[in-house]
Order: sequence, then C-alpha cells, then structure tokens
Amino acid sequence: MKKLIKFCAVILLVVGYTSCDKLDELTEVDFNTSVTERIAVNVDAGENVVLNNSVMVNIDNPDTHDYLNKIKNVTINSLTYKVVSFDGDFNGMMTANLIADGVTLATHTDVLVSDEIEVLYSIEDTAKLTAIATKLKNKADVVMEVMGTATSEVGMYFQIEVTLNLKVTADAL
Repeated sequence: MKKLIKFCAVILLVVGYTSCDKLDELTEVDFNTSVTERIAVNVDAGENVVLNNSVMVNIDNPDTHDYLNKIKNVTINSLTYKVVSFDGDFNGMMTANLIADGVTLATHTDVLVSDEIEVLYSIEDTAKLTAIATKLKNKADVVMEVMGTATSEVGMYFQIEVTLNLKVTADAL
C-alpha cells in the first residue's frame, strides 16, 4: 500500500510538472517584427578619407515595446543591408566593412558606391546572427558600423540601410 501511495505521488508530481510546462507554453506569443536603421556616411573630398560611422540597433519598437521585460527568445530570420539616399560624386570609391559589435559581417573592396545603390546584400552567418539575436533578446543595443576608407573628388553622402527581420517569443501574461 505504501508503494502504491508513493507511486501515485510520483505520477502526480510528473503530471503536475508537465502540465505547468504546457500551461507556460500556452501563455507565450510568437510574432514577427522588423527593425530598420540607417547609418549615415558623409565623405569629404579627398583620397583615403576615413569612414567610421555607426548607429545603435535595439529591439524596442511598437511591436515589441509591451513585451520588453517578457521576451524569451529572439531569432533573426534575415539581416540585409543596402546603400540608399546617395548624393555626390558618382565616381566615388569605397573599401569598407559592415561591423556589428566589433564583429565583421561583410567586407566590400574598391566598390563604386553609385553602383551599389539599392543593391540588397544579406548576412547568412548563423553564428553571427545568433550573437546579435542574443544581445537583442537581453535588451542590449547592437552597434552597427561602417568602417573603412573612401576616395571622392567632390565628396559624397549616402546611407547604409540595415534591416533585421525577427521572430520574437514572449510571455503574453
């Protein structure tokens, strides 16, 4: 009889624990959102002009704001970037890296910047995307930078538009 009572107690504990996990999953909400930031790049006239421009990226937007303290997971579905808002020297050249928190995501060498307008690039490195997602999940800012050099006769201005498409899991309650 004692063994039966112990067995029933163990079964109740296991069922109760499993039920709590299932109940916790029922209170979670999954949604997709995107974060877009622009890195402004202003190049003075000259050769080998140093580029060091950055922007802070974080997960706080209208979709996520109410859940910031309840986020359980963030996955980056895609991270893309492109040159937008170009003005200036159509013969201007650039060699630069796109960097996230000190980690190089992409390198472009000797590119004619005007040829890059609206060309969409994608970052596919899973480890780098996971590292960025972890920081966003923990409500930390990610510094996105463009670093390198440019050469331009009359100067140029452009922006690098960075877009992160995210899947977010948060507690609804």
